[in-house]
Amino acid sequence: MVSVTLKNTSGKRQRQEDAWVYLVLSKLVDSKGNKYDTKERESKYDINLAGKPFAPGEARSIDLLFDTPKGIKADKFIITNEKLEDIALKL
Repeated sequence: MVSVTLKNTSGKRQRQEDAWVYLVLSKLVDSKGNKYDTKERESKYDINLAGKPFAPGEARSIDLLFDTPKGIKADKFIITNEKLEDIALKL
């Protein structure tokens, strides 16, 4: 499981869909370079906010669940940006 918090730092309202779509494409990479897709998502914010824009400064969290073999060592979390470029974050 990887917990992710997204925060609107733009100073203007942002569409919710712009944030979550990139997390759906995220991957977990182990120390051997194997990649695992997201299997499930669990929102950690008021469900009444679903579909509503992010206000400036607002943050929402989500847990991403990955189905991996037992005993792997998670190394990186990869998200995709609006240009469909992968961004690797070291864990």
